[in-house]
Amino acid sequence: MRPKICVAWILASVLWTLVGCQPVQESGGLVFVGVNIVDVNQGQILADYSVVIEGNRIVEVGPSAQVNPPARVQVVDGSGRYLMPGLWDMHTHLFDVDTPGATEVTFPLLVANGVTGVRDTGAMLDLLLYWRDEVESGRVIGPRIIGTGRLVDGLPVVYPLMSTIVQSPDDGRQLVRSLALRGADFVKAYEMLRPEVFMAIVDEAQRRGLPVAAHVPLMVDAGDASDAGVRSFEHLRNIALACSEDAEALRRSRTELIEDGAGRVGKELRSEIHWLQRPLAIAKYDAERCAALLGRLARNNTFQVPTLFVMTAQTQRPDRVNRIQETFRFVPEVDRVAWEKNSTLVDSYGPETESLRVAYKDWLFDLVRQMRDLDVPLLAGSDISVRWIVPGFSLHEELAILVQAGLTPGEALQTATVNPAKYFGHVDQHGAIRPGLLADLVLLDADPLSDIKNTSRIRAVVADGQYFDRESLDRMLDGIAVAVASGDSDRPMRPNDPTTTEDR
Repeated sequence: MRPKICVAWILASVLWTLVGCQPVQESGGLVFVGVNIVDVNQGQILADYSVVIEGNRIVEVGPSAQVNPPARVQVVDGSGRYLMPGLWDMHTHLFDVDTPGATEVTFPLLVANGVTGVRDTGAMLDLLLYWRDEVESGRVIGPRIIGTGRLVDGLPVVYPLMSTIVQSPDDGRQLVRSLALRGADFVKAYEMLRPEVFMAIVDEAQRRGLPVAAHVPLMVDAGDASDAGVRSFEHLRNIALACSEDAEALRRSRTELIEDGAGRVGKELRSEIHWLQRPLAIAKYDAERCAALLGRLARNNTFQVPTLFVMTAQTQRPDRVNRIQETFRFVPEVDRVAWEKNSTLVDSYGPETESLRVAYKDWLFDLVRQMRDLDVPLLAGSDISVRWIVPGFSLHEELAILVQAGLTPGEALQTATVNPAKYFGHVDQHGAIRPGLLADLVLLDADPLSDIKNTSRIRAVVADGQYFDRESLDRMLDGIAVAVASGDSDRPMRPNDPTTTEDR
């Protein structure tokens, strides 16, 4: 059954497509001539190449001297510019319970920033499937969407409005079967699940061919979750505990806290546990134990989505960075007001709290470097739905902070291109520039392998074969800013509780 959607909402969501932001290629195809191809797999630049596109597929790639463009195609002079695969944001929440109009802002922001694919990690499934169909049919221009339904959580539930509560293994298996039948691409397991319920969910998901993305539950060992077959860990959740020499004692303690907190608000209890135990776990960090854990993650090919921009936001303070503040013009006023309240709240933290957050940031950066060194696969995700996150722009910030943590620009770029393709098993579809792959591409004014910040110097975007030049992208962005400023797009983009910046 399709969700009921008001006419005004549909018009608002597709207006930018039908009026000022149509693709600009002519009929017959598209060819980039003399462009520098960013080979993200090998971390090298292929100079003076031509790329021929027909429909939504790349059909020919080669040195420009060897490629004869077909007749009646639009030719784009790529001299001095760089062509890279379209980017994937691998941790988003596009469709919150109370924000069904978010597509009128989020979709064009993503495309304008070269984000041609997203993995949505918790949404209203019917709504997600509706908009995915709209994008796949070409009726709406937006990113490719891989998604799941509501979060699967235990008690006390962290996010009641966007979660399904499961308290027994049988109920967990039934829920997985339901998600598979309804068309979900994977299962999102959350933090309050009991170990036996979580393991039943993972087992049933494997039977149904559904990957599991997990906030590793508070009562579950991260290594056990990896061995069971979890496909990805979100936010590096629970790894600090697993790397501690006191891991077992801390896990027993948090189990007791959860059992004793049956009547508590789940979000508050979760936050208390994390901020009580993280400093204790890091203080008893065991390098040998952690190396063994990361070895298991690498052998099991368990992908990690660090979301460092979100995880370190209260220390890095993106709300004070001019470059990021400038993107707030694309944010509805209701969000900006909530963000200002959150900034005031963070400003009120004392030096002890700030010291703990800095220590955690440093630990996360070190962990990401270790994961890189031990071949633990990494994915870039910006957690669209959290404060100070502006869709599209936020992924470029995530790539930059991955480099700040120690990755090379090429390694960071892989986390948003080839690694998502490997995660999905879609290396024959996207993540590179070669014949047969989907035409999701970004044309840059500068080399992203020399400076990761160049990923935001976008000259043009190709989304599913449709070409948007810089003028079209600017009209797209200006239209969003005008709508936001006039109040025509005043729906919040995300929940507006100013008391927390917890990831989702």
